[in-house]
Amino acid sequence: MFLILKSIPLSLFVALRMIIPLIAIFVVSTIISTILAVLTFGLSAFITGPATLAFIALFGMHVALDQKRQAGLLDLREMINHSVVFGVTLSLFKLIGIGAVLALSVLVAQQNLGLELSFKNLIPANENPETAFTINVLSFLGLFSLIVLAAIEALFAVPMAAAAHSAGHKFKRKSFEQGFGKSFLPLFVIAAISLFLQFFFQIFSVFILVFFTFAFQITWFVETAGERISENGMDGLIELLGQIDPTATLIAVATIFVAIWLQAWVWSAAALAFLKHNDTTTKPRAPTRQAPTIAPTDLRALRKARDNRTK
Repeated sequence: MFLILKSIPLSLFVALRMIIPLIAIFVVSTIISTILAVLTFGLSAFITGPATLAFIALFGMHVALDQKRQAGLLDLREMINHSVVFGVTLSLFKLIGIGAVLALSVLVAQQNLGLELSFKNLIPANENPETAFTINVLSFLGLFSLIVLAAIEALFAVPMAAAAHSAGHKFKRKSFEQGFGKSFLPLFVIAAISLFLQFFFQIFSVFILVFFTFAFQITWFVETAGERISENGMDGLIELLGQIDPTATLIAVATIFVAIWLQAWVWSAAALAFLKHNDTTTKPRAPTRQAPTIAPTDLRALRKARDNRTK
């Protein structure tokens, strides 16, 4: 519970700092992915897509560690290597998990056909069997997918934060799964809430639509502003600004920030969980009491006084 609450204020700072890097990552990733897709006939998408998402997560965790003064100087090549490894690994885990969830959803939906309406069965018994079966499968698929995806994110959250930390401090990690499953319960709760809000309210889909629409509007404004200024001076620019709907702009900006913040919450919690369990950070040593040093002249005087007493 403490980790959940402590990660919220940190995630707000991380979300703000990730706005510009996200734009840069999307642009660079789009260019590289397009070139690789042409060279590999589209096969590279199985690596570039997951690697891009993993790179964004690792970079977000690096920013969260930087907020706690634990980031270090980022080694971009090392970060890319970690992104490929974690991207492919998480993609395989999620693919296997969704496959198992689909089979389980079909099995559970079959068992619930013909039952009365309840929390376990979302469709009345008098509904068309085919329709009831389809909606039951989709309902259980959504529920089980949420649990499985949140669990996978929680299991790999600390290892990814450890990778972001090692890429900043340029030392080799102990193992790929360092911190695997640590602080699972709070990380699972945060990941589940984040995924639920994204999919239930379709925040991520709206984010993609609004993001590209917003980018298109900015491009249109920059191109049009030059023509209006050259024709009517500042009056043309003021007229162009008047055509922008402030409510729609505010909603677009808020949607983008919420989508980034939901991810930043997971990154921040992962970074805090890593710092909690990390044993590589240098802790301040307790001051040790040193024996007082004796000058050679004082030592000779002590020996002389001892010899005089023994005589």
